[in-house]
Amino acid sequence: MDYAQLLREFKTSEPFEAPFALDSQPKYAVLSLIISLMVISLALATAWSKRSFPVKLIIYTVLSFIGSLFCGSAAVFLANSWGVYV
Repeated sequence: MDYAQLLREFKTSEPFEAPFALDSQPKYAVLSLIISLMVISLALATAWSKRSFPVKLIIYTVLSFIGSLFCGSAAVFLANSWGVYV
């Protein structure tokens, strides 16, 4: 692909619009971190509950998966918001 063709495609393509505004991403990052800490703490609390082992394992697995998702989204929001300014 040569430069002229690349420039033509750039000019004819639709403008990119980010799904989350850059100004609001630190807020989403903090909110995601708080939610992830709460869910992971809840998962740890279920590990010490008096339920049977299979039930604890299922609940712990689901809660830790949800907490990991929120922690990952917080890392992405932090990298997008602060990485732009560095």
